[in-house]
Amino acid sequence: MPEPWTPSTPAPPARPGGTATGTAPGTAAGAASVPAPPAGARPAFARPAAMTPADAVWLRDLVRRRSAIVLDESKQYLLDTRLAPVVRSEGLDSVGDLVARARAGDRRVVDLVVDAMTTNETSWFRDNGPFEALRTVVLPALVRERAAERSIRIWSAACSSGQEAYSIAMICTEVVPPGWTVDIVGTDLSPAMVQRATAGRFSQLEVNRGMPAASLVRWFERDGSHWQVSPQLRRMTRFREGNLAEPFTDLGRFDVVMLRNVLIYFDGDTKCDILRRTRAVTRPDGYLFLGAAETALGLDVGWAREQVGTTSVLRLDGAPPAAPPAGSRTTTATTRPAPAARAPLAPARPPLRPAVTPAPSSAARTPPVTRTLPATTPDRTPRTTPVPSTVVPPRPATRPPAPAPRTSAPLTSVPPLRPTTSYSTSPYSTLPSGASRAAQPASSTSPTSSPGYPTRGTTPAAPPRRPAVPPPPATGATRVPPAPRVPPARPQTPPPTDRTGGR
Repeated sequence: MPEPWTPSTPAPPARPGGTATGTAPGTAAGAASVPAPPAGARPAFARPAAMTPADAVWLRDLVRRRSAIVLDESKQYLLDTRLAPVVRSEGLDSVGDLVARARAGDRRVVDLVVDAMTTNETSWFRDNGPFEALRTVVLPALVRERAAERSIRIWSAACSSGQEAYSIAMICTEVVPPGWTVDIVGTDLSPAMVQRATAGRFSQLEVNRGMPAASLVRWFERDGSHWQVSPQLRRMTRFREGNLAEPFTDLGRFDVVMLRNVLIYFDGDTKCDILRRTRAVTRPDGYLFLGAAETALGLDVGWAREQVGTTSVLRLDGAPPAAPPAGSRTTTATTRPAPAARAPLAPARPPLRPAVTPAPSSAARTPPVTRTLPATTPDRTPRTTPVPSTVVPPRPATRPPAPAPRTSAPLTSVPPLRPTTSYSTSPYSTLPSGASRAAQPASSTSPTSSPGYPTRGTTPAAPPRRPAVPPPPATGATRVPPAPRVPPARPQTPPPTDRTGGR
């Protein structure tokens, strides 16, 4: 197998006044030369060859046996992308070479493969709900119940690089009284993650993910471009390798178990087995925290769900419900049988406003009003004869008939209108005295104005686009024909006169 080649051979010195030895034609004098790679060598940055289907099946089985993580055929891209850095770091040509070394029993290569296939996603105070439940309900309840022991133990399973364990330690310093023993155990499958968590050294990018500024200043010290956890938090935490697919040995029993965002990577049988073995390491009144997308419903009947604030926790059957501290607004809810029903409430008070009395029916109407006329007349004179009492009948229910429509006689004459000025004259401007005004055309010439010129103070009417049709004459009127037009007489031109006096 050829070894990976890197351009590490020093360049030969350049010749005076010429080009450097080994450089391509056209290269500037003094430029650094890059020696040609040996025949058959592979660059270190080259992408490894794709794996065969048989290698993919063996790797998926290896990851399942070692970590219980299920990788089906749809996760083939994870094998390619996550194992490529391992192939390059080991100086191999393909994933097949890596599989061959793992099958040969190389323990270090097997650990590298399994470590590369695990997901190490974590952050400080992730989801915030479980940590708020710890601060307000769970830890105060444990302080009251463990007053004689003065000790609290917490397990952070699949802790990755330790952010969850150190976040719990920060909360314990705020809630747990001084002098108590707080033991926080973090376990993870990856040896590299266990080493990083034990060191307690984080980069600026890792610190920016969920870490409050006040907590950063209080619990961390600057170490170059990284941040170092304070010794007080490191004394409360310890980390070790642990595989959830294997029996939990040498762990002891815990008051709180944080098994968050890890069950989603297992199948149903593995989930049931992990939850069953978790009950063995949890104290009878302990608490189990799962991820927001995880549940024990239908997997293990030994757990009961209890609502603490905005977070769901699991308690063993028979454990008393967690009670919030005095003066706290946090409430708890449980899925256990509800208490007996309360006594019914008192009947509602009657309304303040009285009920509306229904209107009387037509058979029970009030009798007509009896009115006695006064003994004096309207002009304040005494009446001569006594007037007996009269009965005023009720108003009839029917309306009086509507009045008949008013009729008017046809108009025979119309008063003359105010004369208007028009741009055109009408031959019907003169009518007989007996004719109706309706027979007169709408366009007429005022007698006080010149034809075709408007009078000051009046608005001239627009000339019609077509000649107006005269209306028919009114009844009883005689139509006067228009007078014939007489062309004006031309003036007589005198005969020319001879300037010499002759004609």
